[in-house]
Formats: sequence, structure tokens, C-alpha cells
Amino acid sequence: MPNFELAVLYELSSQELFASNEALFADLKSKVTRIFAARRVMLEIADCKVFHWGFGQQRLSLDHCLVSSHAVYEKSLGQEQELGRFWLEKTESFKDFELRLLDIYCRQLERVLYAIKANQELVSANTRFREMVEHAPILAIHGFDGEGRILYWNRTAEKLYGFAKEEVLGQKVTSEQMGYALHRQFQQVLRNPPIVGEEQVWEGEVPNRLGQQKSVLSFVMPVGGSQQASEYMRMDVDISQNKRMEQELDFSSSHDQLTGLCNRNCFEQEMIRLEKSGDVCQGVIVCDLDGLKLINDTMGHQAGDALLIAAANILQRLFRSSDMVARVGGDEFAILLSTGGRTDVATAAGRIEEHVAHHNRTSPDLPLSLSVGFAVRETSVQRIRDLFIEADNNMSRKKLHLSQSNRSSVVQTLEKALEARDFITEGHADRLASMVVSVAQELGFPEHRLSDLRLLAKFHDIGKVGIKDQILFKPAKLSEEETVAMRQHCAIGYRIAQASPDLVPIADWIFKHHEWWDGSGYPLGLVGENIPLECRILAIADAFDAMVSDRPYRKGLSQEYAVEELYRCAGSQFDPELVPLFIQTVVYISRGKVLRFDGFKKAD
Repeated sequence: MPNFELAVLYELSSQELFASNEALFADLKSKVTRIFAARRVMLEIADCKVFHWGFGQQRLSLDHCLVSSHAVYEKSLGQEQELGRFWLEKTESFKDFELRLLDIYCRQLERVLYAIKANQELVSANTRFREMVEHAPILAIHGFDGEGRILYWNRTAEKLYGFAKEEVLGQKVTSEQMGYALHRQFQQVLRNPPIVGEEQVWEGEVPNRLGQQKSVLSFVMPVGGSQQASEYMRMDVDISQNKRMEQELDFSSSHDQLTGLCNRNCFEQEMIRLEKSGDVCQGVIVCDLDGLKLINDTMGHQAGDALLIAAANILQRLFRSSDMVARVGGDEFAILLSTGGRTDVATAAGRIEEHVAHHNRTSPDLPLSLSVGFAVRETSVQRIRDLFIEADNNMSRKKLHLSQSNRSSVVQTLEKALEARDFITEGHADRLASMVVSVAQELGFPEHRLSDLRLLAKFHDIGKVGIKDQILFKPAKLSEEETVAMRQHCAIGYRIAQASPDLVPIADWIFKHHEWWDGSGYPLGLVGENIPLECRILAIADAFDAMVSDRPYRKGLSQEYAVEELYRCAGSQFDPELVPLFIQTVVYISRGKVLRFDGFKKAD
């Protein structure tokens, strides 16, 4: 090969690693115009851009088809993958050695393009990685060197620690700048750094700028391939919310959601722990909330929940932190006492009753009643579970002894609640009692039935204490769903009466006092004389008093109008034989005169 060709080959082969395709084309243009007297040059980079020289204002695009009347050299670049095209035009024909030199140059050009492409991909990957690090939504990522100088600090780190990137980059982590606790953590890593290929993982608390503790899961790893790392990357995941949820789940698994006391499972585990560890449990107290089911059934679970919370608060205030207070059943509480003898345990049980009495004096609306039983460890071999069973049995015996008075107390409270809601006109019960007794006396009722009728007049609507106020006091017509709810007061009243020995005789009448003579009443749809006579009398008296009494939304109707309505509904809503008797006995005899009612329209 002639020396000239060797010199040209050397120049063409001496390609440097260009930082960009633009720099490469500038070098290419300089060489081919000088060496080959190129007239026009084009370098097409695959899927990227077309570089050209000598085409004037002509715009070239990718895969542009070039036409020339002069000598042209064209070469597709890339073997493993398509890199693009090289196109060169000159005025004179190419000599053989020029074509050889251009082939060699194109192979060198391919290597350069491969290198540029690889470098661009590396830069792009590095940029993407930095963007990922910078905007990582969960990971607080920061890097520091062996002296504790911050090298990078992403946005999540800013949020977690409260320090802006501009404040910490290039700065050493000092106690003056970032606080003693955070400085100490960095120093611990630097004193015992992870070796290359390993990472340190720990979970703990880190403080932010304001001193607030954050729970984090932290990873620290060395950066670089040398054995002695000079840079470290730390990634912290804020798990504060997870920790709170974990604590809440742990609390809810061992505590009663309503009262906050330990639950039955926690209580059982504590008994097992005490048995295994040999720790002393000197006594067990068991308390049962009286009348809870009746309160739930009549006044609703919200009222029952209020009683449970009140009982729990009393027990929590009375006992020490070393004692365990737990809700071990729907209406049952238990206390494990760590110290004390029989006198102390008995005194503690007495204090419960005293505080319940005080609660009832200060909160008389809904009285709290607890049956309390206890058991005391007499010998060291007694099992705690046996003490619990003994205390529970003692409580049950006491509850049985007091059950009648407790139920009466609850019923009296419900009666007061009925009066307090005042959904009926003042004196309604007394007027009803007078009217129904007058009619019953005409029918020859004995005295004990008259007494029961007086009770019915007073308590027939006691079930309404279990109806929501928005239904009970609604001025407009009730919806179908509300009507169904309102009609439940008969069943609720029946359950209340069944719980009180004084009201048991009238429980059935309370249940049936809204039945109609023609069977269109509720809740059973009874017809005619299948309806208790007492209920038939009450129905007439109740309707009459409702019509003639003043109501919040209207004045009372005249007695004449009320009498006409009773006659009109006789045979449908009311017993047709009792209506005339009621009118004759209650309305006109009480007014000192008797009138005939032949002109009134009878019910169909």
C-alpha cells in the first residue's frame, strides 16, 4: 500500500470517542471533504436524526432517497443492529483505493456509533436512575461519604427529616445542624460500616427536624466495588402508619372495642401467664350488669352501651394498674387482684357497690346495677381459674337474690323515661284510668281486674321508650318503614312488662292493645272477641281522649264530634256493643244528662 494511502488510512482510523453525534459528524465532514473532495455528505443515525452538508436549503428526513448525477458512495452502517447510512458525493469518479479507504472508514465509523449509542444509553439510564431516586415516593434516599458528608438527598428525605436538599448537600452531619439523635445514627454507621456486598438493616425510631419521632425501616449499603467503601447509600422507609395500625390491631385483639378494657382473650392469657410464672393473684372479682338485655330491647343498644361504658369507667378508676380489669362477656366484667387478703378483696367489692350508688345519684336518668361476687386465694395451690369460677358462682347467687328488685328498678326507670318524653298530653294516663274503670265497673269487673286496668291505662304505651324520637315526634305522616318501626312498641312493651313482676299480669294486654274489632289492627290481626275485653275498652277510651284533648299542633275536638266518630268506627275499629256503653257511662252520665244518638251514622 503506497505511503499516501497509509497516511490517509491512519488519519481516518484515528477516531476519538465523541460525546455526541453532532461532534462526530463535524469531524466526519472535515475529513471527507479534505481527503475525498466530497461535494455533499449525509450521515443518517437510525431512529434519530439526519446530518448533512452541501444540500443548501434542502431538508432531508430519515430514509430519504438521494439522487445524484455525480459519483456516489453509499453504505449501510451496522451489522449486529442497524446504525444508519453514510452517503458521500463527489464530482469525479472514485478511485479504487478511495473506495477501500471509505469501507475501512465506515467500519471505524460503526465502532464509534456503537460507542456513542452505548454511552447515550448509559447516560439515559443514569438520568432515569437519578430521577427515580429523586422522586421515589416511599424511600427516603440519601448518600454520604466516610466523613459523614451528605452527597445526595432526595425529596422523600426532605419530607421525612424536614431538611431541604440545599441545607444539607455537601455538609457534614453534625449535632448542631441536624440534631444530636440524627447525628448519632450517622456516626453509628460510620463507626461500624457495612462491608462491600452486604447491607445493614434495622428498624427503629428517627427524629425529624421538629423532634418528632418517626418509625422507619432502614437499609444502609456501601457504594462502589472496592473493598474499602468510601460512599454509603441509606434508604429509610417511613413505617409510622404501619406501626400505628399494628399497635391498633394488637390493641383491638386484646381489648374490648366499646369500653377499652382488656377482653376475654387477654384475660385468659393473663391467667395462664400468672399460673406459669408463679406470680401471685390474691383474688378475683366478677361483676354482672343487671338488666342489660331489657335496656337493649327497649331503649336501644346505644343506651345499653352507655351503661357498659359507665360500669367500665367505675371499675377502671377503682383499681390499680397492677390489677387487671377486663370485660369478659357481653354484660360481665372481671378483675384479677395482685395483692390483698380476704378483707381487702371484700372491701374492694364493697367500693364497687358504693361507686355504683354514687353514679346513680348523680346520673339518675338510667340507673346502673351491678351484681358483684368475689373469691380469695386461701392456699398457694389454688388455681386462678378455680378462683374465677368461684367468684362467678358467688356473683350468680347474689344476682338471683337481687333479680326482682333490679328488674323493678329498670322498669321504674323506663316509666320515668316515658313520662320525660311527654309525647302524650299531661294527665292522659289518669283520664284513661278513670274512663276504663267506669266502663269496667258497669260490666261488673272485680277489684283486682280494676287494678290491672289502671296499670294498663298507665303503662300501655311503655314500649314507646324504645322508639326513636324522630319517628315518635314526626309531625308528618310516617313512611311505610317508619310505620313498621312504630308498631314495634307493642312487642317492646310486652318484653318490659314480662321483666317486672308488677306488670306481668298486663303484659299480654300491652301486646294486643292496638288490635281492631274487624281484624285490621296489629300486631296479630285478632278479630272480635278474640281481642281481650280490657284492650277493647282501652281502645275506645284512648281514641276518645286523643280527640278531645289539646295537642301541640291543634285544639281539642268537641265531645259531640268525638262521639260521632266513635259511633262511625263501631264495628270496624271498636267493639260495637262497648261504644254505646262507653258513651252512656263516660260522656253523658258524667255531664249529668242522657242523650239519644239515633241520628249518628253507624260504621259499615
